[in-house]
Amino acid sequence: MKSIFLTISLISTFNFTFLAKNSVQAQKIIPLIAGNYPLTGLQEFDPSVSPFKTKQLGKTNGAGGAKGRDDQLQPLIFNTPKVPGGTGRPSGNSSSSGGASRGDCTPNKELIALVPVYRSGQSQNVWGLTIAEHPSFGFYVPEKLPLTATLTLAEDDKKLVYSTKMILPGESGIIHVSLPSTAPKLALNQAYRWYFKIDCGPYSLPKTVSGWIQRTEISATLKQQLTNASLAERVRILAQNGIWYDALTGAAELRRTNPADRAWQDLLKAIALENLANEPQVDCCQLAD
Repeated sequence: MKSIFLTISLISTFNFTFLAKNSVQAQKIIPLIAGNYPLTGLQEFDPSVSPFKTKQLGKTNGAGGAKGRDDQLQPLIFNTPKVPGGTGRPSGNSSSSGGASRGDCTPNKELIALVPVYRSGQSQNVWGLTIAEHPSFGFYVPEKLPLTATLTLAEDDKKLVYSTKMILPGESGIIHVSLPSTAPKLALNQAYRWYFKIDCGPYSLPKTVSGWIQRTEISATLKQQLTNASLAERVRILAQNGIWYDALTGAAELRRTNPADRAWQDLLKAIALENLANEPQVDCCQLAD
């Protein structure tokens, strides 16, 4: 009995220490606003050492199915994964608003990428995980004109992987831009840098945001949990495991199908963007010629 009690005590002490450490780290998340952020020196992410585990959410009440489980869902919690170290400083035109390059599209309105930004001293890391071969990216676009935008993806910020131009919808709000099935699949454990740029015209600076995305492999157990989960459960499981891009995509879909679910609001609050939670979601986008 003494041995069992000692084991439980040690586990409890470890969990308390880990949660305390993680809560401090989460406070360093800041939103990414328009600017040019050259990030360098990414370290390889090793999912085998990630301490985050997922517990099954809710219960199935016989024929109640997913709806019965969703009634018992816990609040969404985004757990910070192991974040690669080594970043560069913001460059280009900057303002007091987080190093933002404003351009002249819409005065005093920033283009914002819905991605965690981890800051340490004068450096910052704009980065998130995905498990999708063709993930989606979320942005707040303030422009109310059908301007041209470009999404570019590069392997290790060196080799061009994909680039496409699109016509923005001409409405301010949240848009989601997905890599099409015709684009190259993201390789496992490979860091990719993405850029999203809005052309503000020949006499204006473009608005640009950039960051990193990395596809990670998950365990067979977690895959099974995601397969059996409802959409609401799936979003929470992804967030608990620190898989940002897919959690955001699922939360956006959940916002459309079940506005009463607060996953969208909770997820944006986790990266200090709760002020955008009520912005409309706008269909995007028409490909440019």
